[in-house]
Amino acid sequence: APDVVLSIHSTGGEGAPGHWAPDVEVRADGTVFLRAESGLGVEMAALTPAGLDRVRARFATVSMKQDDYDESEWTDMPSTSVYASWGGPPERISVYGFRVDDEVADDDWERLDAAIGFVEDLAGAAVGEDVAAARTTYRPAVVAVVLHPADDAYESWPLTTPPHRDRRRRTTYGQPCVLVTGRDVVTLEALVTERGAGNLTWTTGAPTSSGIPRSADAEVLPVLRDTPAPCGDQTPSSGP
Repeated sequence: APDVVLSIHSTGGEGAPGHWAPDVEVRADGTVFLRAESGLGVEMAALTPAGLDRVRARFATVSMKQDDYDESEWTDMPSTSVYASWGGPPERISVYGFRVDDEVADDDWERLDAAIGFVEDLAGAAVGEDVAAARTTYRPAVVAVVLHPADDAYESWPLTTPPHRDRRRRTTYGQPCVLVTGRDVVTLEALVTERGAGNLTWTTGAPTSSGIPRSADAEVLPVLRDTPAPCGDQTPSSGP
């Protein structure tokens, strides 16, 4: 989004993709988004201008030079990527094994770890000089539902938005993707809260010619404010 001043994402390790929601993201108005286990996977808080200044000052001690960071010597570790834009040109680093490999002794790792922890702690603090709104579950206006072929499902599609409304809407990897809004977001939130995000398998009722799997595992991806969704109107492809 154009107003992002800090965004931190991590992959899952062993070749797993990253979460769509960031670990931590700070916006220019003080809004903080944090990945969470509750709701649709994101919580939010709001910092005051003083709190935002404190975050900026803490990250001023963090190196944004890729060569300054040691790399883990272990295999199949996650990577953590940091994007920062405090008014100058955007900067990016990616640290392999960060916050997982405790055998790395690197001052730059420690400063980055302390800065991220500072944002996380501040976002979880009570309302006060630095915090304008306490941390709470975030309900996005838009949620992307990515469909993966599954074995036979016994539950019908629970959303009012049909999965085959626009069969050309796909992720960059060719996976069918449905964008839902309104009461469908509330329905998804209730289902994820009850069952967990990894336990949603539905019969789509899609025509066989649509390219939509008849039985699908639903991957629920919250779309943050002013952030592009992970799917658009694209020609279906066979995969990555």
